[in-house]
Amino acid sequence: MTGHDLSRGMPRPAQFAPDDAGAHADALERILRRIPQRWGREISHGPGWYPIVVACHEQLVAIDPDYVVHQVKQKYGTLNYYCTSDAELTPEQWEAFDAITDQAARVSAVTCELCGEPGEMCERREWFKTLCVPCGEPLGYLSVARKGGAVEQH
Repeated sequence: MTGHDLSRGMPRPAQFAPDDAGAHADALERILRRIPQRWGREISHGPGWYPIVVACHEQLVAIDPDYVVHQVKQKYGTLNYYCTSDAELTPEQWEAFDAITDQAARVSAVTCELCGEPGEMCERREWFKTLCVPCGEPLGYLSVARKGGAVEQH
């Protein structure tokens, strides 16, 4: 897998779409260009979530074509899409903005970050990722549900 080495937990910084972006490369580059340089332009999650990120972006653009992205990353096993708008949005538009990013997080919580197949919360030495068994086990990640544990956010 190029662009992301989840076995070490650190993504490769990118100014352009990751090498493994495939059909999502153009959309991911458009998203990356929305991140101010001071924030660091990178995709900090695996390729299984690219479709979720692109769908989120397309819905946000429909509300504000000029919205700003701050970060798109995996945190505690789910997708976090941090963004804002400088436009004068109505309260309903702000609610829709939040609902879109919240929905992306919910979908990521059941989608393998690596392959996009159904996944579940997994843990390895207090690192949490949403993975399917075939992707998680070779990396040493075990299902939190099967271990009887819960995610503790520090």
